[in-house]
Amino acid sequence: GPFLVLEDDFLIHKRACERFVSHLACMNQATAAGGIFLPGYTIWHKHYWPRDKSLACIDATEKTGGTFSMIYSRQAALRALKFFEVTNFTRPIDHMYDFVIQMGSPVQMASPVIFAADVGHKSLTKEGEKSKFSVRERHSLHRWGPRRDFYFRI
Repeated sequence: GPFLVLEDDFLIHKRACERFVSHLACMNQATAAGGIFLPGYTIWHKHYWPRDKSLACIDATEKTGGTFSMIYSRQAALRALKFFEVTNFTRPIDHMYDFVIQMGSPVQMASPVIFAADVGHKSLTKEGEKSKFSVRERHSLHRWGPRRDFYFRI
């Protein structure tokens, strides 16, 4: 069956259980079709957000990012491994979403999110690089909701 992968810097929404239940159909649809369900994600480009803000299940695009929370089907996990093989491990893992989609597996995202990334610390992957955005700006940009709506250090 599907399996959940969480990075060590995730935050969980205070209403995560309620949100998870409301997204079960979306998760089941994505994973039953051999895909990935993202309970949390980043979208840096505002024109890649769907126009309909009422959607509970959003299709990922080539601009979807973030790997802090993913639910994989077995088939999608194998496609992720294929992505690494094809790219010779030269691209970040969240660049695989478009690859997985092109291979025929859906990548769908929860709206609103269940998890957010903890962006209140320095990046471990971009050492020495100062963030261009405050925590509040990042939460707004990625439509996670206010930081106060998430638990910290569970």
